[in-house]
Amino acid sequence: MVVTSIVAVGILTVVAVSLLGVGKENKDATVAIVTSAFGIVSTVVTAYLGIKATANTSAKASEGLAAALGESIGQGDDKPDPAHGGRGR
Repeated sequence: MVVTSIVAVGILTVVAVSLLGVGKENKDATVAIVTSAFGIVSTVVTAYLGIKATANTSAKASEGLAAALGESIGQGDDKPDPAHGGRGR
């Protein structure tokens, strides 16, 4: 949803600049504005997706760690464990 909104704003900006003819007298200015808008939209979308991917990975890692610790601490059997000097896990 966020990425779609950002892309929509970028497209509207490019269309508005093109239709309003910001640079009818100076085509170089129009090209510079459109190129800058495209670069900004690309940067923001890439940053958003990178942060989202990192957050998702972190959440999955935390869930996996919690599950692993929950299984090995306090939820194991109470049989003596020779590796821990005969104590339970």
